[in-house]
Amino acid sequence: MELRIKIVLINVAIALVLSILIGGGNIFSPDFFIFLGIVFLVIGIICLFAGLILFIMEDQRYAQGFLLSSGILLLLGFMVCGGTGILM
Repeated sequence: MELRIKIVLINVAIALVLSILIGGGNIFSPDFFIFLGIVFLVIGIICLFAGLILFIMEDQRYAQGFLLSSGILLLLGFMVCGGTGILM
């Protein structure tokens, strides 16, 4: 498996675990989706900055992974927050 795919999977897994821990473990409550969207957005922004810094430092393998994971996390975060009505 390529390094950038591993980075994406690890970042998504971290976001899911953090949202379950913040949400109190009840994944069927409506608040869980709010926490899930916010955590996806925050971790996506952090990954975006990390990817840009790595891109400037010319470490292309890690930069591609972090930029790809930031795009996926930001997309998922906006989808979840838009579906729950936070960003409307």
